[in-house]
Amino acid sequence: MICSKCGLEMPNYAKICPICGWNKNLVYSGSDGDSAESPDNIDETAQDNTPYVPPKKSKKKLAASAVAAVLIFALVVCFAIVPTLISIMPTVSKPDTVSDYDLLKFSNLNNSGLAIQDEDGIVYYTDSTGCIHKLLTDGTDSVICESQATCLNIAGDRIYYIGIDGSYNSVCSILKDGSDTQTVVSKRTISYIYVEDDSLYFVENNGTSLPNRGAVYIYNMTSGSSQNVAVEADSYILSVYVVDDIIYYYGYSQNDYTSFFKYVSKDNLQHSVSIEDKQSGNAISPYSLTVCGDTAYYISTDDFCLYSISLDSLTPQQLGGTDCESLMVYGGYIYYTTYGSNALCRISLSSLTTETVKSGGVMFPCCAGDKIYYIDSDTLGVMCINLDGSGNKVV
Repeated sequence: MICSKCGLEMPNYAKICPICGWNKNLVYSGSDGDSAESPDNIDETAQDNTPYVPPKKSKKKLAASAVAAVLIFALVVCFAIVPTLISIMPTVSKPDTVSDYDLLKFSNLNNSGLAIQDEDGIVYYTDSTGCIHKLLTDGTDSVICESQATCLNIAGDRIYYIGIDGSYNSVCSILKDGSDTQTVVSKRTISYIYVEDDSLYFVENNGTSLPNRGAVYIYNMTSGSSQNVAVEADSYILSVYVVDDIIYYYGYSQNDYTSFFKYVSKDNLQHSVSIEDKQSGNAISPYSLTVCGDTAYYISTDDFCLYSISLDSLTPQQLGGTDCESLMVYGGYIYYTTYGSNALCRISLSSLTTETVKSGGVMFPCCAGDKIYYIDSDTLGVMCINLDGSGNKVV
C-alpha cells in the first residue's frame, strides 16, 4: 500500500501512514521536496512527479536490500508513531565496566532516536502521538513538548528534533524544560539529523531540482549557513555519523536497491569514498548500520547476520545472529530484531552468546537509561520494556 502524501510504501495493516501520518486515499504517487543546491530555498508549489516503484517483497534475496532500505528510511522520516533507528553504542573494549555517561560520549545516543539520555541520567522520549516526555531518575514523567517530533538529539542544554508542520520537516530545538522553541532549518524532506557541538548534520531526500537523490548537509548553528557535504544521485541516504573529522553515511540505490557505505573528510568535502573489505576488496553493503568510534556494526545483505568492521583495519568480523532486521548496541550487547517474527534478541559483545529478550512484536527498538523503547508491530503504539524484556507497558 502506497501513501498518497509522501509516496512511500507502508504496511497493509497500518491505519495511518507510519512515515507522514496521512490516513486517507492510499494510492500510488510521488513525493515532493526542495532543491539540493539551495538548502534554504523552499519552493512550495514544486513537486516531484516521478512515480515511486516499490520493491518486490516476496523473497529476501536480491530484493532484500530494497526492503531493508524502505523500512529503515520509513523509520528515519516518520513522525509520531514510528521511531527512528537508534543505536546507543558502548566502547567495545570495556562493554561492562564503563559508566552510563561514558557510554554516551562514545555513542550515537544523542543523535536521532525515539529516546535519548543526558549526562544526568534524565531520559527524553517521544510517545505514540509524537509528544516529547521528560523522565527523571525518580520516575517522574512529564510532557515538555507537544509537537509531532522524531529524531531526538541532545547538544548542550537543548534538545533537537525533526518536527512535522504541514508539508515541512523542520529541525527544531527546545531547552530541556520544554521552553524556548526555535526553528533551526525548515525543509520538506529532512529525514535524519545528527547534532554535534555547534554543527547540525542533516539528510534530505528527493528534492525538486534533483528529485531522485539523497544529500547530506552541514548547518552551522553559529553563522546560520548550510553547506552541502555529499549528493548521491538516484539514491536514498538513510543516516549520517560523524567521528572526528570524518562524516560517514549510508543508503541505497533506487535503481537496483543495492546499499552503500561511504565517507567524506571535512577537509575534502564532495569527495566521497566507498568503504571496502580490505581482504576481499568488496564494498560493504549494509542492510542496517550504526557507527561507534572506529567501529561500524551492520547487518550484511549477503546473509543477514551481524558484523563489525574496524574503520581503521577495514576487516569485517562476523558476530552472529540470523535473519536480522535492525540493530542497536548498548551496555555490552548488540540488540537486534528478526525478520518476520519481530523477535528481539541480543548478543553479548564479550562472549558472543545469544539470548531472546522478547519473542515477538518488536519494531525499531532503541535504548535509553535502563529501558528499551519500541513500536509494537500489532498496534503501532510506542512500548517500553526493561533491558531483560520484563515490565512491558505502553508509553
